[in-house]
Amino acid sequence: MADSESWRANLCKALIHERRLMGEALGFELVENANFDILIELYLARMERRQVFVWSLCAAANAPYSTAYRKITQLVAAGLILRHDDTNDRRRVEVELTSRGVTVLDNLIRKLAGTRGSPMRLPGGTN
Repeated sequence: MADSESWRANLCKALIHERRLMGEALGFELVENANFDILIELYLARMERRQVFVWSLCAAANAPYSTAYRKITQLVAAGLILRHDDTNDRRRVEVELTSRGVTVLDNLIRKLAGTRGSPMRLPGGTN
């Protein structure tokens, strides 16, 4: 993993941890943001080169399974993620970011990094 990719992965892990802390403190139903949780999990998985399946993504969303599944469907419709059957086990459905989803998350992470004093620079030399 390259330095900038490592920094992005660490930021994603910190964001996931912060979301979990907020959920534990206030209750996940009060701080629900399943779309963000799903996208950050998929972005991190892409950097870590690991597969993500619907059932594990639903758990990462910190929401009831039906809600998380509905959010996955919305993100597919928005063109940010895609689902496809696992070629090794047809019972599993893999989920990953589309190229558009990667671009959106790259831009978001760069902007979030700028708010945290990251060494990552935004285009144009500003943070």
